[in-house]
Amino acid sequence: MGIRDLKRDWKIFDSLYERLLVVLLCLSGKLEMLLICLVDYQRYGAFCRAMQRVAQSSSIAPILPRFSTLHLLRRPDPEIIEESDEAIPREFIQFWNFTRLCVQRIRGCHEFRNDISWVNRLRELKIVSGVAAKELFHVCQLAVQLENLSLVITEGSTFPNGNPPIGEDLNCALTARATTLKVLELRLCGHTSYKHQFGQSKHLACLVKLEKLEQLTIDIPLVFGFEFDHEPPTLSKFPRHLVSLNLVDGWWPSLTPYLSLRTSGRKERRFVEALLNLFASQSCAKFPKLRLNQLCYIQRAEDPCLSSNKLDGIKASFNQNRLSFSYKKDTLAGLHHIEE
Repeated sequence: MGIRDLKRDWKIFDSLYERLLVVLLCLSGKLEMLLICLVDYQRYGAFCRAMQRVAQSSSIAPILPRFSTLHLLRRPDPEIIEESDEAIPREFIQFWNFTRLCVQRIRGCHEFRNDISWVNRLRELKIVSGVAAKELFHVCQLAVQLENLSLVITEGSTFPNGNPPIGEDLNCALTARATTLKVLELRLCGHTSYKHQFGQSKHLACLVKLEKLEQLTIDIPLVFGFEFDHEPPTLSKFPRHLVSLNLVDGWWPSLTPYLSLRTSGRKERRFVEALLNLFASQSCAKFPKLRLNQLCYIQRAEDPCLSSNKLDGIKASFNQNRLSFSYKKDTLAGLHHIEE
């Protein structure tokens, strides 16, 4: 879109604010990512109206031709909560052919509109919010190009209680994208009740079916279940073609937080230690591509399962087998929620 074209159609914009927005976008032809923080809904409405009018004008060339990533940050105002609960704005769907979408909500549950045919363009989807399994199931059914999926359930998130409809749980959703997904991140951040969104298994039982998966970041209990009867860990639950793996210390208490973290984590500590030692001794044979890259263990910020001394000993075992291993504190510590 050129400035001369804009001058010819100047009258289609109602306010100076709309005109300034369009001029700014005209001068941002190389922009690839757009971050929209939805706080002032009056100005946001003006932005959407300006985009609609540009789309209706036959003499104005497309704005932001390189735009590919849309990041929406929603900060709900209790006085306009109905407005703030809108799904992906229609204006963005109609006007831009973005392929990467990130939606982050301070609280609440994200919902998609009934018409989600546009998701077939998505290659990357990140949701930092609560979301129902059936919503993701319908998205995965249509998002035939989806390669990167990230779901982070944060403090303040809400989601349905109980199991989703049969055949529409998260295991079914991910299985639908078993031949396209290459990157997957699943973090519950202490919302253990979200396990019901995985259906009867209450964990990611379909993980080994994701045949193209190369990069995985996941809470350990989502692989093995939150409740186990002293079963030893096994590497057979992980896809063979992994290139990088981040295992998160996701053992979160369901009882009084202080007492649980101090007194009831012994079996979790033994399990995590056994799992990491198993990777140190068997990953060369099980995961040939992982050997050239790194396995990272992510500790919870407070009272981690394993001490630094214990982890240093495990790292020495990896080094002996010429494998790369590291550990670090959880960067999502501020998003954690401990259910009582």
